[in-house]
Amino acid sequence: MINYHACYLSTLYSFNQGSLFHRNGQATPSFLVKPMAQAIVYLNAEIDGLTCGPNGSDNPKIGSILRNLMTIDRQARQFGLSIQLAREVDTLRKTGFLQSRD
Repeated sequence: MINYHACYLSTLYSFNQGSLFHRNGQATPSFLVKPMAQAIVYLNAEIDGLTCGPNGSDNPKIGSILRNLMTIDRQARQFGLSIQLAREVDTLRKTGFLQSRD
């Protein structure tokens, strides 16, 4: 499975360095909405996978995943993308992003 959080961090790094471009020139903060949303859905799926195990919420990885989610939320608020991000996360969940295709 693709680690969408790592993809988002790579995209954010490129954006912060001023080297993230698209067809019409340099990318704006709104270009980060889709990678942010994919990372959020991915991290939530990771938490769901960890809490379903025998130890449930005792897994130490859950804390670091929650910190990553909080960091994404904080960055979205700094860029003024909270509403756009919420819509994109909702769209990804409705379309079955990360769901297995049987």
